Amino acid sequence: MAMDPRVLRTKRDYHNAMIELLKTVPLEQMTVKQLCDKAGISRTTFYEHYSVPQDCFYEVVDEYLEELKMRLEALPVKDMHYCMLEYLKLMKEHRYVFREVHRTTVNNPVFMDIAKLLLHYIALPKLGDDLPEGEFEKILKYQFYGFFGLTSEWLERGCKETPEQQVHVLDTMMDLLLS
Repeated sequence: MAMDPRVLRTKRDYHNAMIELLKTVPLEQMTVKQLCDKAGISRTTFYEHYSVPQDCFYEVVDEYLEELKMRLEALPVKDMHYCMLEYLKLMKEHRYVFREVHRTTVNNPVFMDIAKLLLHYIALPKLGDDLPEGEFEKILKYQFYGFFGLTSEWLERGCKETPEQQVHVLDTMMDLLLS
């Protein structure tokens, strides 16, 4: 069943407000009032759709993850370099949202979703399907925490290097880990 266009418009307004606020307000400090004021929509309406600003944030992140999946699926060659490059391009385009994703890894439910999505394309082809039970998950976490740390630092520095420059650093790191 298709969602009511009014609901879609309201959610889009909240998503846009969330994205704008993240430029100046960390998610953990964001209030419902700030979000509603920025969106120009009442708090009553907000609570019809969300409980807390984080709920809206996760919807925004989910949209970007869907975009990332489409980008990765469209790649003619699905190797580590091009997959990381697509993720970095998306991160740079939406750096305020992804900066927040990277700041909240401990309690962030999308952290492992991003890891699994990327490493499905990056690590699994190199490691193969014949790993012992539980080994892929351990390798995935080990690799992704390093990847996540380097990309977090890049975001905090304001994405000064191009995605191509940053992916070169990540390529080197991943080659060392996978060799």
